[in-house]
Amino acid sequence: MILAVDTTTKYLSSAIADSRGKVILEINQYEPFMHAERINIITDFLIRASGKQPFDIRHLIISEGPGLFTSLRVSASFAKGFAVVYPHVKVVAISSFRALWYPFKGHKVAVLLDAKKREVFASAFDENGNVIMEPTIIKPAYLYEKLGDEFLYVGEGAEIYRDIFKNVPPNNPTFPHAKDMIPLAMEEIEKGNFVDIDTFEPHYLRQPDAVVKKRGSESKPSP
Repeated sequence: MILAVDTTTKYLSSAIADSRGKVILEINQYEPFMHAERINIITDFLIRASGKQPFDIRHLIISEGPGLFTSLRVSASFAKGFAVVYPHVKVVAISSFRALWYPFKGHKVAVLLDAKKREVFASAFDENGNVIMEPTIIKPAYLYEKLGDEFLYVGEGAEIYRDIFKNVPPNNPTFPHAKDMIPLAMEEIEKGNFVDIDTFEPHYLRQPDAVVKKRGSESKPSP
């Protein structure tokens, strides 16, 4: 069995699939600032609702980011704890951007997540899912000026800045769905590409303000 969890945004998405990657059940909940309190409850319910037990899970899929610092740390910590209790479980990390691209494969897609401060986390893919713009933090207007109208713009950033981005599909997924991580993870499982959860760190792009401010204060010369 395969369990997938995404905590990239304010949504908590989790899904369970059989060993072939067929999705059995998915749960998506808006959980702002409640990921840590809810992730164990929701995943346990998901596993048992599918008629399984936690020890039946063989592969655990989590997001490698980018995304919100605190949110990403929740799924990473969950994976570390799960792997301690069930050491047979192998962990796969999937890009949150690639999960958002997946429902629109066959199109050129720009993926945008809210980075606060009137900026977005962004990346762009060609029709085959090849990265043609590396993940970055960018002003929405500059991104649109750079990519233009030949791209679909998806993700919560595209929704927030609809006044800038014209090609936002009506079925725009504002957050990465765990069910879309599973087919991407199947490719990694077949290749044996697993992460060492003890050393795994998500791709944040931006450190939280508290860390930045602390580093700034440390760099000031002593009076």
